[in-house]
Amino acid sequence: MSTPNARPRASFAPSEQLPDALSRLVETAPVLLSFTDPGGRLIYTNQAIVSLLGVPRERLLGLGWLDSVHSDDRARMADRWLGALENAEDLDEEVRVVTADGSVRWLDVHTRAHQDDDGKVVGHFGTALDITDRKLADARLQRLAETIYATPQEDRLRSLLATVVDAIGADNGFVSMLIDDATAQVVRSFDPEQFEEGLVYELETTPCANVVGGEMRIYPRDAQARFPDDPLLVEMDVHAYAGAPLSSADGTVIGVLAGLYRNPIDEPERVRPLLELAAAQIASELERLSSERELASYRDHLRDLVELRTEELSAANEELESFSYTVAHDLRSPLRIINGYAHSVREDCGDRLDDANHEALGRICDAATHMGSLIDAVLGLARVARAEIDRRTVDVTAMATELVEQAIAPTPDRKTSIRVHEGLTAEADPVLLREVLQNLIENAVKFSAERSCFELEIGQCGTEHGLALFVSDKGAGFNMTYADKLFAPFHRLHDPNDFPGTGVGLATAQRIVRRHRGRIWATGELGEGATFYFTLGSG
Repeated sequence: MSTPNARPRASFAPSEQLPDALSRLVETAPVLLSFTDPGGRLIYTNQAIVSLLGVPRERLLGLGWLDSVHSDDRARMADRWLGALENAEDLDEEVRVVTADGSVRWLDVHTRAHQDDDGKVVGHFGTALDITDRKLADARLQRLAETIYATPQEDRLRSLLATVVDAIGADNGFVSMLIDDATAQVVRSFDPEQFEEGLVYELETTPCANVVGGEMRIYPRDAQARFPDDPLLVEMDVHAYAGAPLSSADGTVIGVLAGLYRNPIDEPERVRPLLELAAAQIASELERLSSERELASYRDHLRDLVELRTEELSAANEELESFSYTVAHDLRSPLRIINGYAHSVREDCGDRLDDANHEALGRICDAATHMGSLIDAVLGLARVARAEIDRRTVDVTAMATELVEQAIAPTPDRKTSIRVHEGLTAEADPVLLREVLQNLIENAVKFSAERSCFELEIGQCGTEHGLALFVSDKGAGFNMTYADKLFAPFHRLHDPNDFPGTGVGLATAQRIVRRHRGRIWATGELGEGATFYFTLGSG
């Protein structure tokens, strides 16, 4: 791409081409206007360009205008301009220029080709706007954003306020939170000595009253005259005010960010985007602080509740210990006496008793024995609730195999089909896990008593609750309608005359599993068998 040939700089006078009124308008317009020849050499600039650059008009003609382009932008601008000429394209570019006094200004430049009636390009019109203030505001906004995001969390609210007060050029500022529709409280102040933190004030007579409606308000001058009943404006010599609402995530106004000025605000529109950005960040910080306070309050409440529940649990455990002692000593003794006397009567007077009396004595002895078993079961259930959990890696395969052998030992001639999966392990208290497996295996044996073949499978499988151990049989099964009652103490789904027991075994298993932070459940079908699943949680 080549630079247009240098030619004597020709000038262009609007008065020669345009009516007088239009010529004067072009020359005196505040917008920067120019015109080039077909080769891209400048032949006219209006007075606005001359005044901005502080350079004589003659020095700008031809390609002299490039000398005023900032050295860092000059090559790019020349390249873009020559490319636009060669390709008959419009030019839209933001570029820096250096004025005669050395200051840098930003221009938003636009050129458009001018064609004659035959469509031949005879020149290019150019317009430019001085966008220096906008660029400075953008840079200030960028610095504010970078500062906001880099601010550490410790008292971030104070740092954010200091940053925004500096960015918007205010003399003071504050963040307040609404207490109700009529009052607010200052939570952070740029200068706490002048504007007290914790101050509660009425909104009605202040500029903040208009901000809490949800819109930013900027009063660039005469703030005291606008709000004559606000004593703080007078005390602090405030003459201008800029305030933005602080809104929660759902759009509810929760407070106000305000900047206070002793002098009028010269360019209020530069303040607006800075205040808007800062308000969003400060509102987010206020919500975070509010959440932390709520969390701390909830944590304190929870701690008090835990302490109360711990005290209640300790008292309950003491009562349970007392109850267990009573059961173990005070109830067993009468049972032993009842059982003993029944046996004595049977032995000493057996020949004088008829069959009905013998049956009655037998029922007394059986009831006493069953009551003793129930007492043992209840004590076992209480012991499980208090036992410390000592988790270890347990060889479940070996443990289950041993328990199955013990369970079927009383009926060695019975046909069986037993499968215990290899490699089963669990992280659990070995003593308590043994009790769970023993209860489930003995139940399987008991409820399969009427089957000609005892079928049992013990293994592990994936479930909706995670990896679970299972014990499955083909025994009496149960109606799934009552599955939620399986683990209730003393609740029986079958006739105790058909399947005797204490009714505490599954309740004990459930309590042990829960102590391991696991869960236990069952599936079954009446007459088809049942499968019990359980998980053991972690740690």
